[in-house]
Order: sequence, then structure tokens, then C-alpha cells
Amino acid sequence: MTDNPLEVTIYQVYATNEDGCDSDSMAVIVEIFDPITSTIDHQDMICTGTPVNGEVTLTSGGTGFPYSYEWQFDGQNVGVTDTISYIPSVSGELCLLTSDQCETPTDTICGLVTIVTPINVVFTADTTKGCYPVEITYTNGIDEALFVTQQWWLGNGSFDAGNSMVTEAYEEPGVYDVTLTLTTAQGCIYTCLLYTSPSPRDRQKS
Repeated sequence: MTDNPLEVTIYQVYATNEDGCDSDSMAVIVEIFDPITSTIDHQDMICTGTPVNGEVTLTSGGTGFPYSYEWQFDGQNVGVTDTISYIPSVSGELCLLTSDQCETPTDTICGLVTIVTPINVVFTADTTKGCYPVEITYTNGIDEALFVTQQWWLGNGSFDAGNSMVTEAYEEPGVYDVTLTLTTAQGCIYTCLLYTSPSPRDRQKS
């Protein structure tokens, strides 16, 4: 006999011998475990080259602890514990498959993970050379909707934050590393470096 009860079921079981005589019946109670359900917490947006971190926050149903976990990213097995840290190369679907020590149907829960499009950070300078002292204006032309903070390191110890255009006076000759760093709402950090080189004054003969 094969049956697939969907709720607690009582079966009356008896045996019949070769003469056709039935034994006394015996009650067999079949209890059905609740379905397995899991919940997970993970990032839905990550930066290029950084891991997506996830964890199981709750599992119930089935035969109970211990449960078996399998994490998949776009169908590829990437972990077998209750936490995951995996660096995907493309956006895709992160899934958790949860099973127990019995034959309770496996629970599957999935979520989309998107890799944020990188920002190609560039900025301009009205000049990169000049006779010192020289004032140079730098301009960040990136759409401000793409980032939440901008920071300038101007190579001579000066720093500026929040302005898309900065002007700096260089009092000494040399080569200065000017850096613009942008940070997105997802915490992605992108940087651009430019060299500025004020030169000594030209001396004219009197």
C-alpha cells in the first residue's frame, strides 16, 4: 500500500493469512510534519569585486534541527552552512535550499543580487602646469545622482569634501597627486588620480 496523506491520518492495519482469515486490526497513526520554511537576510545590491553576504535568520517545520542548507548562485553550489559569503562576477539569483533528516519537501527561497554599475571617475583641471604660485581649478563632471559623497585630496595637504569644483593655490614647485574619490549609496568607492606640476618662475634678464 502506498499513500501520501496531507494531514494526520489513522490507518487500520490487519493481516490476511493464506486461508483468507483476517487478524485483529491495529491502529497506526501517521503524523505529518509542517512544511519547512526558511527566511534569509542578504544584500540585494553589491559593488564589483565584493562579496554578497547572507545568513539564515529562521528555519522551522520538518523534523526540526538539524537542518541541511545549500546556497546556490545562478544554480551553482556556493555554500553549505547557515551563512554565505560569495563574490559573484555578474548579477544573478541567490537561493537557499533547506532540507531535514526526513523526506519533508525541500524549501527553496531566492533573491536577486545586482552588481552596481561602476562609475568611471574623471575630473578636469583648467591647467596642470604653470609657474608657481599658481591657482588650479578642478571640476568633477560626474552626475551627482550617481554618488553620495565626493572627497578631494589636493596633493599639498589640502582636503575638500562636498564640492564639485575646487580651486587650490600651489606655492611651491613640484609634482602633486590630486585625487577625487566618490562613494555611492551602496558604499562602492571609486577614485581618479591626476598629476599637477607647478614649475619654478621663469627669470628674465634685466
